[in-house]
Amino acid sequence: MRVFVIRHGQTNWNLEGKIQGSTNIPLNENGIKEAEVAREIVNSLEIDLIICSTLDRAKQTAQIVNKDKNAPIIYDERIMERNYGEFEGASSKGINFREYLNYYDNKEIKGGETIQEFCKRVFGFLEEIEQKIKLAESGIEVLDYIDEFIETIEDITQLSQHKSRNNA
Repeated sequence: MRVFVIRHGQTNWNLEGKIQGSTNIPLNENGIKEAEVAREIVNSLEIDLIICSTLDRAKQTAQIVNKDKNAPIIYDERIMERNYGEFEGASSKGINFREYLNYYDNKEIKGGETIQEFCKRVFGFLEEIEQKIKLAESGIEVLDYIDEFIETIEDITQLSQHKSRNNA
């Protein structure tokens, strides 16, 4: 078993440099085109199942990517983006996120999730998936991959700064 991770396509808030987090913003035209490009790539892969966030932008991306595959889609709120509370909808330019990404400082965001709460939610989901995978020979590889993925996320939370292509 192989695991592929696809991030949702672009939204207007991405373009405007606004913090989205758990705010339910749909894809814009470019985001739809990005998902269509991803679909072309996914069409060459063997996909048995899609697991997706409950946010509309993630659902839209998954549905577009899955158009030709018709794989079952499971929606799970535990893999939603982090809730940034009072920062959501604000410009990312004036906010220093480094202090909110340090796992050990675990700084609170008013109305949002701390980094430890976010990690607990996502890791809980990954651990549940790990427990549900009961494959004979290839199961060991999948479990090792999930363990490695969890360790990678733990490393990411310790970075002093994080910015992805579509994140504000």
